[in-house]
This record gives sequence, structure tokens and C-alpha cells, in this order.
Amino acid sequence: MHIYEDSKVYIVDQPLENVVGDIQQILRMENPYREIPKLPELLEQFGTIYMKILDKKQAPVLTTITDDSNRVFDVLRTKTYKDQKNESYRKQFTDLRDKAEHCNNVSTLRSYADQSDALKIRLLDEMRDIDKKTAEKKKVAEQQEKNGKTTPDVAEALAVPYSVKKIKNVSIKTVTCTSSWRLTSAEDVDTCIEDLKKRLLEELDTDTIINIEF
Repeated sequence: MHIYEDSKVYIVDQPLENVVGDIQQILRMENPYREIPKLPELLEQFGTIYMKILDKKQAPVLTTITDDSNRVFDVLRTKTYKDQKNESYRKQFTDLRDKAEHCNNVSTLRSYADQSDALKIRLLDEMRDIDKKTAEKKKVAEQQEKNGKTTPDVAEALAVPYSVKKIKNVSIKTVTCTSSWRLTSAEDVDTCIEDLKKRLLEELDTDTIINIEF
């Protein structure tokens, strides 16, 4: 029953609550002996209802993990280092998916969607940083060739203006700062859109590309 207690804030199901109530009533009795024979059937009912709820809660989490994984690999496929990173990236998403598939706690299950989003952003940032370092090395090599030097002067090369767009990967949750909007009028829509615009502009810098990750 501790699984239910840990997750009940996320569960709204009257039949399940009724079964839990019956079980708890028996467990709280001073002399429950006449009612104890009812427990196996009640526990079976609890397990059946709870697993149906768990399956329903699990589906969108697995979809999120799949979508986040697809997003990362869509980007990775465009990189020259895709073969070096493919196994590592895939394993991280596979491990997360395995945890979600074998989780029997609704409360814990919900956290895997957030972990998936965080993993997606982290891997996208990692690729961004690799690309940045690659661009800097290319810049040094080009400057070396231009100056006819056999030993690259890194500081000198990096001091030369070099137009490279910075990439910032931002989760939509970070931008909206909320998980829901309550709209009751056209004015509410305008307010939300204006607030979103303001936050997006705050993220925007010169020579910066912002990837908003949903």
C-alpha cells in the first residue's frame, strides 16, 4: 500500500480509492479476524485497478522518451562524430526507458519524463560544445595556413574575428516557467503570448540561435 500512498496525489480514481478504503478499514480494526479473509480479494482488486492506471500513466512518459531520443538522434545524424557518440547516447535513453517500463510507482514514473527532457538538453548542449571546439580548431588551422606557420598560435588565431552563431538549447518549460495556462478571454491569450515573447527575447543574444525544445 505504500506505493499507493506515495502516488495518490497523482491518482484520481474512485474505484481504487474505495478498495483502498476497505483495506485500510480492515487493517485499522482492533479485531479484524473475521474480515481478514476479504483481504486477498481486495488486494487483487487493488492490483488490477492500479496496474491499469499505471499503464495509462506510463504511455505518455514512454512517448516523451521516444520523442526526446528521436530529437537527439536527428541532430546527431548530421554530425561527423555520430559513430563515436551513437552507442553512448542510445544507451542513456535505453536505460531511462527501461526504468520507466519497469516502474511500478506513479510518482516515480512521472519524474522520468523530466529526466528525459533534461537528458535531451544535456546531449544537445554536448554536441553544441563539440561543434564549437571543432570550429575553433578549424579557425586555428586556417589562420596557421594563412600565416604560413608550422606551429599554430592559438591565442592569435582565436583573436581574429570569426563569425560563428552560438546555439542555446532551451526547454519550453524554462521559457514558460509554468506547466499550464488558464485562459478565459482574449485578453488572457494576449497576456500569455506577450509574456512568452518577453521571455524569448530575454534568451536571445547577438549571434545566437535559440532552439526551443518541447
